[in-house]
This record gives sequence, structure tokens and C-alpha cells, in this order.
Amino acid sequence: TQSSSEMRGRVVGFYAMAAFGMLPLGSLFVGWLSPIVGVENCLAAQGVFGLLLALLFYHFLWKDPL
Repeated sequence: TQSSSEMRGRVVGFYAMAAFGMLPLGSLFVGWLSPIVGVENCLAAQGVFGLLLALLFYHFLWKDPL
């Protein structure tokens, strides 16, 4: 792992907050947006947004550690 033993709990807590804490907010937004633009368009926009985020952070995955 890349994090020290002292910081591992904080890293896992941040990961859990990012993964599970933002899910309800995203669900509320998608639930509000899908009747406006349509379910298919909303799902397509989510996929495009996810791919753009993956491409944006791809650079950081292969960066050498400090």
C-alpha cells in the first residue's frame, strides 16, 4: 500500500465518504433531472461524465509516488 499504517484509517474513511456519502446526492440530482431530459439521455450523460472523470484522473494513476 502507499499509505502509512497511521493514516490508513483516514484514507479508508475518506474513500467510504466519497463512494457512499455522495451516492444519495447524485441519486437526488438524477431523480430530478431524468423527468426533464429523459431517462435514456440522463443515463447517457452519466456514462459520458464517468468516462470524462476516468480520463481526467488517469494521469494520476500512473504518476510516480512522492
